[in-house]
This record gives sequence, C-alpha cells and structure tokens, in this order.
Amino acid sequence: MDRAIEWATAHATILPITISANFPTTLQEQLRTRQTDAFDSLALALQTGALLVTDDLPTREVQRTLTGHAGVWLHAVFGLAHAQNQIDTDAFVRWSAFLVKAGHSYLGVSGAMLAHAARLDGVAAPPPGYLFKALSQEIGGWTADPRSHAGASFDCLRALWTDPAADSYRQPVTGHLLRQLIHERQSDFAVLIRTLLVASKALPALEIYMRGWIIGHFLADIV
Repeated sequence: MDRAIEWATAHATILPITISANFPTTLQEQLRTRQTDAFDSLALALQTGALLVTDDLPTREVQRTLTGHAGVWLHAVFGLAHAQNQIDTDAFVRWSAFLVKAGHSYLGVSGAMLAHAARLDGVAAPPPGYLFKALSQEIGGWTADPRSHAGASFDCLRALWTDPAADSYRQPVTGHLLRQLIHERQSDFAVLIRTLLVASKALPALEIYMRGWIIGHFLADIV
C-alpha cells in the first residue's frame, strides 16, 4: 500500500473534490454526507470532464443512471490504444494477460491474441507458458457462448498449425486449449470437440493430433 501511495504521488494528479451545482442532486447529497467515498472517482470525472475509467461495474452503472453517460473499463482502453497503434500487439497481449491474472474475468479474447501469446511464450519450459495459460482462462466455462469460444479456439489453432516456427510448442498448447474449451461443459463438450475436429480437416497435422488427443482422453466413443 505504501508503494502504491508513493507511485500515485509521483505520477498522478491529485485533486480535491468540489461539490458543484451541476452535479446530480443525489450525488451532491452523497458527497456532503460522506457516508461513502465510493463515488469520489465519479464526482472527479464530472468535475474535470475526464473519462471515468473503472473496472467497477456498479460505479459505471451509477454514472449512467445519474448522468446518462458511462465510463469504461481498463481493457477497453487497452483495446482502443491497440487499435489506434498507441501500443503494439506485444504490449496489448501482455497487459491483457496481466489483467486476467489479477482477477479480471470479462475480457474478450480472440484467436489472434491467443496465438500471439503462445508465440511470445515460445518454448517456455514446459509449454504452454504464462501468457497463454493466463489468456486461455477466458476460454470455456459453463457461461461461455459455444460458437464464439469454439471459433476463437480454432482461429488460434489454425494460426499455430500453419506457422512452422510454432512446431516445437503447438502440440502442448493445443492440448491445453482443448481442455480449457470443454471444461465445465457437461452437456455439449462432445459437440465442441467434433466442431473443431471437422474444421481441422483442412489442416491434416492438426486433425491427426486431435484424433490422438481424443483417444488419449478416452473420448473416442463419445465424440
């Protein structure tokens, strides 16, 4: 905590909150009574005209309710910076992985991001490495949309299995991704695997690996 305060003192602009008549009445009352400091960031954004960046969904919803405008979450800022070439793909993938490991569970992860993470990890011992394992946590699970998650998974596999430089690590990365895709999918895991298996027919080496993976995981009779 001391280091965080030191960082803020050195790098952040620290401003007092001034209650303005332009603030919504409800917000003015909250600030005057000081029952909570939960709305200080919202008030400061209104006061300065700055964009509110917060990963706290309730705070963004309160801002939308009070002002008709909502802030954004941190990963959206990273995504825009990447789209506008303010940061490169390496930074975007690394920062996204760091957010996942910090407990952020709502990130949109594409096949291209997964493949890039695997390449950045390279031949980490043993593969898959830190970045890929972090980003792949966003794949699968009981709440996942099966179509989009299967699509992102195959996009990643296609990128790795058509890249000769990935030959040394793509098999363990593929196995990890397949397990991640079907975890907590009790009703449709076989459909997900069959979908990828059919798609892999255009990539014979991937199809051979997947058939072996299916047999090795005792799924041959199900899939």
